[in-house]
Amino acid sequence: MDNVTKTKKVQKIGILGIQNGQIIKNIDYELDKIINNINDINTDDKARELTIKIKITPINDKRQLLVECTPTAKLRPLNTVQSTLFNIKEIDKETGIITTKLQEITDVAIGQLNIDGEIQEAPEPIYIGTDM
Repeated sequence: MDNVTKTKKVQKIGILGIQNGQIIKNIDYELDKIINNINDINTDDKARELTIKIKITPINDKRQLLVECTPTAKLRPLNTVQSTLFNIKEIDKETGIITTKLQEITDVAIGQLNIDGEIQEAPEPIYIGTDM
């Protein structure tokens, strides 16, 4: 053995440890997005994917290597929100102006007590074609 090998301790960091662990930090960032997507009650229970692409390109007559790492998270979309609305046309008796009012149909009867003992209020109507 030569003196260099005896005096220097070689530490194996692996390819993921280059750039002070920035590749691992980027992978953790994408993993965090996946975990947040899983924990979102508005998403389904299907699998998410974390793809890690490592591209190694030889440069300078193969004496150097250019390493690129791209982690990509494939998330699930938000669940579809669906509601039914009444489409109500109202005529102002004084002016004759016709306005459209959309009223959400809820699964609880208006005025009914909810589980907390509070009276269910009607949702606010949506007025179309007026400045309200």
